[in-house]
Amino acid sequence: MNKTILIRICNLISVILVACFFVNTLIDYTRYSIADSAPFSLTIILNAIVFLLPAVIVFIVGIVLKKKSNS
Repeated sequence: MNKTILIRICNLISVILVACFFVNTLIDYTRYSIADSAPFSLTIILNAIVFLLPAVIVFIVGIVLKKKSNS
């Protein structure tokens, strides 16, 4: 597979994961009530671990691939 296509796929996956983070957090916010046992900030941290951490990892992989293809 061409490296430029792989780099674009990595960037696209990163953007999709960040968008999923925002959408999922918004959905959790609409469903959250004060009676829930966990604070909402814990929900945001959990969503960040699930969505943003993989997004950052995939984005870094794309950057490394871009630097290797330029060399």
